[in-house]
Amino acid sequence: MIEFDNLTFEVYRFYEKMHEVARISCVSIGLPEGVFDDLSDDLTEDNDWSFVLKVVGLFEVCLAKLIIKEIGSELIYDNIVSLNLGGKSGKISLCKNLKLLNGERIKFLEALIVLRNYYAHDILNVGKTVFDYLEELKVNERRSWIDRICSINEVRKGLPSLGNEEKKRYIRNIIFCESVMLLNDIGKRMTNN
Repeated sequence: MIEFDNLTFEVYRFYEKMHEVARISCVSIGLPEGVFDDLSDDLTEDNDWSFVLKVVGLFEVCLAKLIIKEIGSELIYDNIVSLNLGGKSGKISLCKNLKLLNGERIKFLEALIVLRNYYAHDILNVGKTVFDYLEELKVNERRSWIDRICSINEVRKGLPSLGNEEKKRYIRNIIFCESVMLLNDIGKRMTNN
């Protein structure tokens, strides 16, 4: 269970509920129970590098399963799994073209890939936080990335008013919550087809 300092009981219960939604969604998708708990442990350890790479890996599998379920044939499993996540012929593009995910979820995944590439393509970024990544961007790029990573307008508006340490936690928690919402959407889609 994630422990947060200085949070009210209601906020703590919110994160408990988010974990419950993630667990149920992972089971609906056909993932091992507890897989999201392992990922969220990195959040409490201030290990953004590990968290981001693991979340992207999780969505690689989830999108492949979703596409295969939609197409209705396990025969192409190896073909779908081997596709990149992004790009014109990637899993995200297939989900978009098949209308499996809404625009907000597509934007989130695309922003997540940018962040994943920041970590995966330069080993010097291993110890950096998502906040460090944002600080390296130009102002317009930063706004654009935040708009894509966060689907809730009120949450985006609150970000500039926070101090740097609060922003670090806030951004991590945005990625956590958006990841759970995406898992929930995929889980629903997997059980409704």
